[in-house]
Amino acid sequence: MNRVLNACRSGILDTIKEEVDGSSDGDFHEGFLTVCSRGFDDAVAWFVESPRVTRYIAHSGVDNARNGKVILAILAKHENLLKYAVDRACVLGDEELVRTLCEKNRRVAQLCILGACKTGNTAIVDILADDMQSTMQYACEAGNEVIVKHLIDSGCEVHDSHFIRACEHGHLAIAKMLHPHLLDYVISEYSGLKIAVKNKHEDIARWLYSIGEYPYDTFFDICMYVLK
Repeated sequence: MNRVLNACRSGILDTIKEEVDGSSDGDFHEGFLTVCSRGFDDAVAWFVESPRVTRYIAHSGVDNARNGKVILAILAKHENLLKYAVDRACVLGDEELVRTLCEKNRRVAQLCILGACKTGNTAIVDILADDMQSTMQYACEAGNEVIVKHLIDSGCEVHDSHFIRACEHGHLAIAKMLHPHLLDYVISEYSGLKIAVKNKHEDIARWLYSIGEYPYDTFFDICMYVLK
């Protein structure tokens, strides 16, 4: 009996790795189908990391081949497994595969959008995004200037929460990019300064303090905020 399939049916990850490495494409693909159908999360995660299985999903899914439909149906039933595939497709920049996978489950798109923002691929972010406001939050957390600029250029309003998210995660360049577009400078600057100090982002704190018009006791207020 096929050793690759036996290993995949066992669900033992070390055994699967040993038998699958160097196997033929046919055995590799059948092994992947097996671990998907049996819900072996660790094994599926390992398979999905391989460009071989990603290319297979892309080709099979787009061409509507029998195995492609099986894979997509299996992944759609297991949200965590589907997320593995979407994350990998985002890293590879495979827009068609991202679109195909996320058609099965839009919730997974939201689970993967932070990772997509980190890659800086605007086309993939647009596929995953349901609304610009929440996407801007993820982009500010990820710290990717390309995505933030893309969203601003696309008409996304910049709010206090976006600015604070950038300050919280230490992204000075993003904070400076957002600042001219803020709807409320005073609230945003003061809130951003507090969160930057609390998270020990000295560069952001110094920049905000240098541009803000704060009351005399601001430093005392911030110290008390940090000590809470």
